[in-house]
Amino acid sequence: MTTRFSLYDFIAVLIPGLVFIWATSSFSDLVGITINISLTGGLAETSVLIALAYVTGLLLQGISQGITEKILTKIWGGFPSARWLLQEDNKFSKGYKEKIFQLVQKKFNIALDSGGSRDERMKKNQEIFYLCYNAVDKAKLSERPQLFNAQYGLFRCLLTSFCLLLLPGILILITSKLNAGGKAFALLSFSFVGAIISYFRAKKRGEDFAKSIYDLFIVGFSE
Repeated sequence: MTTRFSLYDFIAVLIPGLVFIWATSSFSDLVGITINISLTGGLAETSVLIALAYVTGLLLQGISQGITEKILTKIWGGFPSARWLLQEDNKFSKGYKEKIFQLVQKKFNIALDSGGSRDERMKKNQEIFYLCYNAVDKAKLSERPQLFNAQYGLFRCLLTSFCLLLLPGILILITSKLNAGGKAFALLSFSFVGAIISYFRAKKRGEDFAKSIYDLFIVGFSE
């Protein structure tokens, strides 16, 4: 068990937790509930805030991994790490994909079969990616994939947070009185813009993560 926050803990867990706590405390009065969470204070208050944000971030990560990621992969047609190795996909050149398959066969001594349904090939391709990832991680070739993965987790979690804030924002805007309409619209706008940006950044960082693993695998294990 580690005794300090990892990069992933800080970026992908703590930051979304803080954002969600700030948003809920700032707009809680719209539903008749007052949540006073001080974002400034001494060591004791800061420690409590960090602990609360970390727990909140873990809960949001659980939702983002269990629900949000499944929705995203449906929209994307699967993880890019598996989709890009399909014969019919044009992201990578034919020579680039053949190089990956050759190195995987040589390093892990496994036979690669390109037959089967799309789902079966996607599953096999994802297994190839995990092999490449573990090889790159074991060899400590670069810290860049870990940064991309942490940022992907961050934006996926932020996307979940903003979507959760969108639902009450819409309901409050519809049912609110005129004096609360402006603040409800601000919550809705903040959540909508945040969700759009988070979606595209999550997509980009997920693709950067997959591409960096394959690039490092080829560079690190080619003769």
